[in-house]
Amino acid sequence: MTTKQRSTQQKQAITNAFDTAQRPLTVPEVHGIATGNCPGLGVATVYRAVNRLVDSEWLKEVRLPDHPVRYERRALGHHHHFHCDQCERVLDIAAPCESIATHIPDGFQVRRHELTFYGVCDDCS
Repeated sequence: MTTKQRSTQQKQAITNAFDTAQRPLTVPEVHGIATGNCPGLGVATVYRAVNRLVDSEWLKEVRLPDHPVRYERRALGHHHHFHCDQCERVLDIAAPCESIATHIPDGFQVRRHELTFYGVCDDCS
């Protein structure tokens, strides 16, 4: 197998991990999913590939206080997150925030926002 083929196979396994999980993933989670399609894939390779995918803007970071960085596809559009306190998974949720905007003080200009719900997911409850 050539380096080019291996690199393509590894990158495909890594990008497929995000399609399979359909939620924000840590690098170890990506590694665990991707090795099912690409045995022998090293965690260092996953870190490098994820960093390249962030640099190319295919992925973006999801940061929650006191938790490891997770990554998700940038193309997902605006959405919010739910963090399960028991299994530690982070799930995507759609939650409209139009009514929250009415509480922004006059003269303020909001550029972006992040909203995370914390609790117990259906699998853990």
